[in-house]
Amino acid sequence: MNSRERVLSALDLKVPDRVPFVELTIDKYFTEQYLGINRGSIPESKYNFLDGPILSVTTVGNSKKEASILYDKLKLDAIGISFWIKHLGIIENKGGQGLITGGKLKSAEDIKTIQLPDPDDEQIYEPVKNFIKDYREMEKALYCVINLGSDPVILGMGFENFAMSIYTERDLVIELMELYANWYAKVLHARKC
Repeated sequence: MNSRERVLSALDLKVPDRVPFVELTIDKYFTEQYLGINRGSIPESKYNFLDGPILSVTTVGNSKKEASILYDKLKLDAIGISFWIKHLGIIENKGGQGLITGGKLKSAEDIKTIQLPDPDDEQIYEPVKNFIKDYREMEKALYCVINLGSDPVILGMGFENFAMSIYTERDLVIELMELYANWYAKVLHARKC
């Protein structure tokens, strides 16, 4: 079985030749060290829209060759792309890692600052379509990770504020969860990829 067959067999509730090995994210620093690449030399993914409303990131830079080497060395059976709503979390560099240390969503008034893209806009799906086209020949299973409704709420509010708001401002948390979950439901129904 190749990797794609292995994953599809498991998803179809059949017994593959071995348990599929899938990792949703691989740290950029680990990738560079493991592949012996100088830190900072892996360019940002060509699928990455850091300044747009969607954050879309492959698990390793934009080189299919580097991805192939990494995934073969780790014996991974799938390679994926993230299709994330850009959250309103406050990111700080802590020990070389970007960590969410708080959030910009504090009140119902802040909901007005959230501008989600039109889920019927074909352009927002282009990175995923290009990823599929570029990586299909690797014989790996391909996947797309979404951050559903809870991630942008928790990250956008900051974990501490989110936890407190469940008790003190439950309606705010519910409204935010529904906003993001409804948007992703429209994306999944659109099936543009």
